[in-house]
Amino acid sequence: MLPLKKEDHPTEQPIIPFKHRVEEIKNFFWHDIEDKNSRATNLLAAERTYLAYFRTAIALMVIGITVASLLRSQASLDGVKVYYTIIGTICVVFGFLIVLFSTCKFYVLKWKLLHGTILNDNLSFVGFVLFSVLLTALCLVLIFL
Repeated sequence: MLPLKKEDHPTEQPIIPFKHRVEEIKNFFWHDIEDKNSRATNLLAAERTYLAYFRTAIALMVIGITVASLLRSQASLDGVKVYYTIIGTICVVFGFLIVLFSTCKFYVLKWKLLHGTILNDNLSFVGFVLFSVLLTALCLVLIFL
């Protein structure tokens, strides 16, 4: 058997410093992309998305007010009234948070579009999904207690 030459050995992976790994993770969640499409098209799409968020928030607040007032008035036990009030309040607060989140996101996106870049923000989506799951779990716990 012939001895292996140096070039026959598998190449070693270079050691990447911790700072570069953190930068890679940060760039995955939040990085700018050059805007190559029409700004008007992107601004209108951002506005449609903002209005969809706003419509969802208003619907959630209406559901919260309905749960807090109508179902609370029809409940016979005091403990049930408290749960309906808590669930309704959580829905209204969550709707208000959606309005704040979507407004901030829209104006940041609008500023970025007007300055030639668009914002690719995966982190806020992940946070929004996690917050929604936690809120749903909290409401289910309160309903079935």
